[in-house]
Amino acid sequence: MLKKASIQLLAALFGLVVLCVFSVTASAKDLVVGTVNVGVLNMREAASTESKIIDKLYKGEKLIILDSEGEWHRVNYNSREGYINGNYLDLSGVTETDLGKGVIVGSLVNLREAPSTDANIITKLKKDVIVDINSIQNDWYSVTYNSTTGYIFADYLELSGDQVEALPSGDAQSAGDDSASAEDTAPASGKGAEIVAYAKKYIGVRYSYGGASPSGFDCSGFTSYVYKQNGYPINRTASSQLSNGKKVTKAELQPGDLVFFKSPSRPSIPAGHVGIYVGDGKFIHSVKPGTSVQISALNSGYYSKNYTGARRIV
Repeated sequence: MLKKASIQLLAALFGLVVLCVFSVTASAKDLVVGTVNVGVLNMREAASTESKIIDKLYKGEKLIILDSEGEWHRVNYNSREGYINGNYLDLSGVTETDLGKGVIVGSLVNLREAPSTDANIITKLKKDVIVDINSIQNDWYSVTYNSTTGYIFADYLELSGDQVEALPSGDAQSAGDDSASAEDTAPASGKGAEIVAYAKKYIGVRYSYGGASPSGFDCSGFTSYVYKQNGYPINRTASSQLSNGKKVTKAELQPGDLVFFKSPSRPSIPAGHVGIYVGDGKFIHSVKPGTSVQISALNSGYYSKNYTGARRIV
């Protein structure tokens, strides 16, 4: 009887140990960085090559590994979860590596001197503030904001879906040569004109990180929403939308074409911003936090300098 009880106790203890090990394995403390090591890599809805492709990543782009299922990794890329085949990723643990930008998602979040709730608070960051992500350490991000570096608990920060840039004064404003009212352009007829007219309905809708609805848009959320509502589903992120439709030159632009811009802070990614060409050298887009959907001049300094191409969807 004693022997049986001892066996049952050992079994219970073993089960507890396995449970603890599993809990640690699945926790945020195991987050690592993955870097794409092939030209283009599919992110899928499930851990299978038969599963739907939900996004495309390009060589050098980085993502967060959440957990693993055999050779597949569940990842967070641009605040979207999906599955990536681990054979095409280089993995790293706690490394000082550029992870792009992140957005504060808490109402008032502590930036601390060290990755601990016991560490001194450097400052507090408001919701929607954009920070540069330096690295991950356990369940904390090392970030830089206005030249100040500190740590933020992972629950209060999300990877930025669009590579938001600190646009020069005047290049993202609602006045001057870089913007226009809905009446300033007269697009040609056809389906492209219909898309432009539909897009203009949302002028003034606020920028919302990760937003893809009339309650708030980020840049690629806006373009994907407009096209989807007109019967043309396209990819979700700016870089992946570069694979939709067909390539057109700047001289060939027609109303309704997608126009793309590089991200100066992340030159390795194909595109960091996207909008819809409306005609007369202007395009409509959702710019950045603190602004709204507006029309800007394609040949203004910032956009002219960072223009990287266009795609025709219709």
